[in-house]
Amino acid sequence: MRPALAYDWALKPGYVAQEPLTVVTNAFLHDPDSFAHIGTNLVSLWIFGRMLEPLIGAGRMAGLLTVSILSASTSVLLLEAPGTYTIGFSGAIFGLIGAVLAVQRSLRMPVGGTLVLLGVNALMPLLVSNISWQGHLGGFIGGLLWGLLVLGPRLKRERIA
Repeated sequence: MRPALAYDWALKPGYVAQEPLTVVTNAFLHDPDSFAHIGTNLVSLWIFGRMLEPLIGAGRMAGLLTVSILSASTSVLLLEAPGTYTIGFSGAIFGLIGAVLAVQRSLRMPVGGTLVLLGVNALMPLLVSNISWQGHLGGFIGGLLWGLLVLGPRLKRERIA
C-alpha cells in the first residue's frame, strides 16, 4: 500500500469533519512494513471470531465489530493529539475481547485467562511505539458495553429457555 493512500484514509483528529468516512476506513488499513501488526490482528480475529460468532450469529458479530470500530475511532478523536493519524484493526480486536469478557460474565464462565490476555495487550503501548492506546481503550469499552447490553441478556435468555 502506498503511504499516501494510508494517510488519505487514516483517521486524523481535527480533520474528521472533512473526511467523515475515515472513522471506518482507518480500521482496514495497516502499515505495509509491519506484518506483525496485521498478522496479530488476523490471528486475534480468527481466535475471538471463532469463539463469538457461533454464540451470537453473523449479524450480531457484524454489529459488534462496527460498534468496536466506531468506539475506537471516537476515543481516538477525543483523546489523541491533533496532527497525528491512526490506522489499524486493533480497536476492533479489543472490542472482541471486551465482548468475550461480557459473554463469559453473563454465562458465569471463568474470566481469568481473558483478563490476563487483556492485561498483556494493554501493556503493549508502553513497550512498542506508535500503538494507539486510545483506539484500544475505545474499542474495548465499545465491545464490553455491546456485550453487556446486547449479547449478555440474549445469551442468558437462551440459556434459561
